[in-house]
Parts: sequence; C-alpha cells; structure tokens
Amino acid sequence: MNEPWQRPREAGNAARRGSSGRLGRGDRHAGWLAGWVSAHPAAQRGHAGGGFRPGPGAGAAGAGGGVPEVKVLRRRPLSPGGLALSPGTAISPSPGAGTAPARPPQGSGRTGPPAPPPGAGRCRPEPAPGRGQPACAGGAGWPGQATAEGGSAVAGRAAGMAAAGRVLVYGGRGALGSQCVRYFRSRNWWVASIDLAENEDASANVVVGAAESFPEQAEQVTTEVGKLLGEEKVDAILCVAGGWAGGSAKAKSLYKNCDLMWKQSVWTSTISSHLATKHLKQGGLLTLTGAQAALSGTPGMIGYGMAKGAVHQLCQSLAGANSGLPSGSAAVAILPVTLDTPANRKSMPDADFSSWTPLEFIAETFYDWITGKNRPNSGSLIQVITTGGRTELVAAAHL
Repeated sequence: MNEPWQRPREAGNAARRGSSGRLGRGDRHAGWLAGWVSAHPAAQRGHAGGGFRPGPGAGAAGAGGGVPEVKVLRRRPLSPGGLALSPGTAISPSPGAGTAPARPPQGSGRTGPPAPPPGAGRCRPEPAPGRGQPACAGGAGWPGQATAEGGSAVAGRAAGMAAAGRVLVYGGRGALGSQCVRYFRSRNWWVASIDLAENEDASANVVVGAAESFPEQAEQVTTEVGKLLGEEKVDAILCVAGGWAGGSAKAKSLYKNCDLMWKQSVWTSTISSHLATKHLKQGGLLTLTGAQAALSGTPGMIGYGMAKGAVHQLCQSLAGANSGLPSGSAAVAILPVTLDTPANRKSMPDADFSSWTPLEFIAETFYDWITGKNRPNSGSLIQVITTGGRTELVAAAHL
C-alpha cells in the first residue's frame, strides 16, 4: 500500500481484462480472456481472480478502510523461489515435486501458459472415439475416454485415477489459473482447465462457448464437465476467473462495466458452485475469488465491488447446512490485494513488487488446503496480504 494505484479518472478509459467471463461481441476471442494487456494498460488492474491495488478514495480495505476485526491464520516468509516456508524450514524441493516453473520475464505482459514441449499435452485434431472431443496426447488422459494412443475408455479412466489427485481450474488460462495448472501437474495431479481457450499444460480442457445468457453458458459448461468426468469425482474446484473494470456511478460505462464484472466473477463462481454439488468429493474443497477492497465501499469501481461482494456472500451461503455441497466439503474465498502477474508489472513498472503476492504462494496455499493442511472453515473469507516480501493469510469477519 506504499504505491498509489494509477488508473484513469473516468471508467471510459478503463481497460477490461478477465478470464472465463462472457464478453461483448467485439471482445469474444481467446486471447482477450487469457488476460492480455489492452491498449490502455495503465487503466487495467487485477488478475484472473481479481487482486488489485485501490487508489486514494477507492474505498479499499486496510488502514482506515473500515475492515472488520480480523484474525491472523498464519504467516510464512517467502523463500528465494517465491514459495512460502514455515519459519526455520530448509529450502529444498519436496520429494517428487519437481521445480517451480520459471516466472515470465518482467514486463512481458504474458499471462497465458508457456508453450509446452513438442507433443506434451497437445490435442489431436481428430475426435476421440465416441466422444466428439479431441483426444489429448500425454498426461493422464481424460477419465472415461479413449487416449490419444488408441487405448480403451477403461484404460483412459484408469490412467486418470492413477494421478495423485484431481482438480478443476475455472479460469485455467489466466495468470493465476495457469500457475495453478502447472503447479498441480508438477505434482502428478490430473487437472482440467475451464476457459474460453485451451491450456495445453492441462490434462484436459473444457472450452467455454460464447453465450447470450447466463443459463445458456451455465448449461454448456455443466454439460461438458459432466461428459468429461462421468461418475468420477474431483478433490477440488478452484475458481480463479475474474477481471477488473473501474467507474463511479456517474460513469458513462457504468452499465457496461457492471454487466462485464458480473459475468466474469459471479457467473463463473455460480457455475463452479453448482459443479461442486455434482462432481466434488465428500470432504473436497471449492475455492472462489473475491477481493479485499470489496470488504468496504468501492466508489471508484462500482461494478467490481458489487460483483466481488456477491462472491463473498455466495461463499458464506455455501457454508450452510442446506447449501447442496457434499458432506464435509468446504467453500473458501481468497481476497487478494495485488497479485504479482506479468500484466500488473507491465502496467505498473514502478510499483513496490515486495507488496505483491506471488502466484506460487496462492497455488501452494490451495494445495495445502486440499490436502488438509491449515484449511480454513467453510465460508471463510481469507485476505491475502503481502508486505515486504512476506505473505500472510488473514480471516475477515463474516458479513
């Protein structure tokens, strides 16, 4: 919070970016949703998931921001590689964990996944037998589907079951989503990405089609995920889709930006919640992505604050006894401030990066929660705050 957030005063100059939300007709292409920087990078903030640094008068949570009393869950120093370690822990890779993927060059603006090695995870053009979907070469294969090598559906299902775990990443082509895909794949997890474009690092992909209405898009995604998984269950569903658009109540783009923010954050979170009722294991984890600033008023970004506030409410509703989630499962929302993404570095090259949260920290935190380590109670809103290179998770008071 040492650096002011530079953004245009009028939302008409605000650039839009996000992942997996329904876009306007002029914006429907894969690259936009993958989080590429637009013609006005200085107006862009956030990430696939919604972290940002609000400027003066933006109603941000923090000192004097009206945030309720909070409880610190844990604090961990960052290792040279960006991963958080417990105090006194030696810096060494976990057995079988592999190495952390290299961060893109500073200021590159690239938020999609790196090009995979030849033949790794690429989808063949011909459809898999009886599926109508491309068969993926490499990886664990799609459950219940013939593999690219021509194996049977039973073999494909067995390969998927042999993975260490199974996770769906909604927004898997955004900066945070791509990091999550790489992180879990490096640990031999079966990972399916849901987004407007394929993530070639994923084990499988569900490509979201352009839709004119929420029911239309929700039904398409729900149907495709059902075909992909069959009767199999997943350990977690990580919804890291989102975007940012500014504007006060008097902005000419108010209606347009409010609609966009709702689609990018609320549509995706709602679909993820429904998928959890159908495909999440008992005791599994659903994560949603809110925003710390939405704990209080956001007069300079009305649409963004409303959408993230709705995600917070959804998370807490899912913790109820009759929410429809599987027994023993948990719904937890992360509330970032600013994530360290290439797009953010390009648009704010002079910012204090030591106050930005590394994407690796978020991915590792998800892994810990999924595997039962320090998992918050269902319905928790967890602020992700980084100061001086140290990141802490802080539970916000319930709404």
